[in-house]
Amino acid sequence: MTFQEAVVLMRCVEAGEIVPGRLALILARDKGKSTRFVDRLEAAELVKRSVNPRDRRYSVIKATPKGKRWAERIASTFEKIRKELFVSVLDRDIRRLSKVLPQLQRNALGIGTKRPISEGRRKRRIGVANIGLQEEPDGGLVQADCKNTESQIEEGFTSPAEVLLSR
Repeated sequence: MTFQEAVVLMRCVEAGEIVPGRLALILARDKGKSTRFVDRLEAAELVKRSVNPRDRRYSVIKATPKGKRWAERIASTFEKIRKELFVSVLDRDIRRLSKVLPQLQRNALGIGTKRPISEGRRKRRIGVANIGLQEEPDGGLVQADCKNTESQIEEGFTSPAEVLLSR
């Protein structure tokens, strides 16, 4: 199981039931990527996807009993890693770090843009935007507009650091 799959499983267990779009938002991943994670977890019988028979576009993801047992073991492993990682680090410093990391994420998303990331979602560009850059009128390149912006961070963005910092 990959780290990302472990995080997906833990989020499914925490939520009880979750729709794929909400899961993608929480994970700050596109729906396709989230679906692939869920597909692998479902193949391992760790989650079950229930599809509405009247509207097959609507489904709900729920952890199986086996998935819940695995999530407990994963949480225990994360806790051990957290303890080793933060040995001799004061709790207040850990709390401060957990507040600083999301701001660093927002700052990273805004690098090379003309306006701060907090101004909201931006339109996607065609062309060089596919590789994360956009061409300016003067010929320079800047970071293209991002799909995963502050709104996703506010909705519970999950980065590996945040998983280890969360408690």
